[in-house]
Amino acid sequence: MTLFDHLTNLTYTKKFWGKLTEDEKKTADQYMINRFLSMNSPYLELVNEDQQLNLPIEQTYNLYVSIIPKQKMFLKYIGKKTKKGKDEPVDIICELLEIGKEEAKDYIKLLSKEQLKEITTQVKGTKNETSRPIKANTGNKRKGGRSSKIKGT
Repeated sequence: MTLFDHLTNLTYTKKFWGKLTEDEKKTADQYMINRFLSMNSPYLELVNEDQQLNLPIEQTYNLYVSIIPKQKMFLKYIGKKTKKGKDEPVDIICELLEIGKEEAKDYIKLLSKEQLKEITTQVKGTKNETSRPIKANTGNKRKGGRSSKIKGT
């Protein structure tokens, strides 16, 4: 039984905890049930009271079956917004040219699809390689580790 099956059971089919099979009982997740029910404003206070009482899943399940009216409903879930990956063309151009997003969008408009694809694949390829910055050995180091300054010109 999935989370959505449990939610349907609580709001429409109305099957009490004692009537559930052992497998169905194992799949009941009190936290997620409370989270989905709390997204529906009429049930927000009920869920809040249940969480404050810290009831076990059996009592919570039976409470919801008893109190929530029998009806089919859509329980909207507002999850966290996901950030787009850094592999988006705008982000890649921003990073590569060290410019802002608006300016990068203008540059992208000027590029052909092939040029943009070539740039993004090249940048992705260099990111995937594990490389450390290599310090250049200029050879003009004196004792004490300081580089010599060349005066003139």
